[in-house]
Amino acid sequence: MLLFSPTKNHKNSKTSQASILTKNRLENEIKTLETLSNIIFIPSPDNDLFSFTIAITAEEGYWKGGTCSFCFDIPQNYPFKAPKIKCIERIYHPNVDSEGRVCLSLLREDYSPALSLEHFVQGLLFILYNPNFSDPLEEHIALLYQTNPKQFVRNVKASLRGTVIDRVAYTRLIP
Repeated sequence: MLLFSPTKNHKNSKTSQASILTKNRLENEIKTLETLSNIIFIPSPDNDLFSFTIAITAEEGYWKGGTCSFCFDIPQNYPFKAPKIKCIERIYHPNVDSEGRVCLSLLREDYSPALSLEHFVQGLLFILYNPNFSDPLEEHIALLYQTNPKQFVRNVKASLRGTVIDRVAYTRLIP
C-alpha cells in the first residue's frame, strides 16, 4: 500500500496535515474557553474556527462590570505564529489603543507555541484587572494615572458609561 502518491505535491500534503492538526487544536482550546465563567465565545457568522470573538466581563479592577469584545484572528500556522487580537470597542485603557490593538507581551516577545487561547484570554483579563502603566500604547492615559490617579478613575468610570473624554467618544461597556 502506498502512503503517498508520487504524482501529488508532498508539500501540500504536509500543509493539509498541519491544517488538520491546527483545526483539532483550536477545537479543543475553544472547548476550554467555553468553560470560563466571565467570557462568552462568539463564533464568526460562517463558523470559521480561525476567526471569532470573545466577550470578556471584568469582575474586578477599574473596568469592573464592563464587557469588552476581542476579535481573534488565528493564523493558518498557529501555534507557530501568534494570533492577532483586537479590541472591538473603544475603551479608555493604557494598553489598548484607539485602533483596538492590544499591548500584551504574550503576543510579542513572550509568545511561545506552548501557549493556548486560554493563556491569551487570561492575559486580556490580567490587563483589565492590572493595567501595565509602564508599557502603554496610550501614553496620555498612563501619564494621567501617574499624575492624577483620581481623575484617571473618573475617566475610566465615565468611559464605561459611553461618554466623551478629551473629544474621544467611548463605547458604553456597562449595562
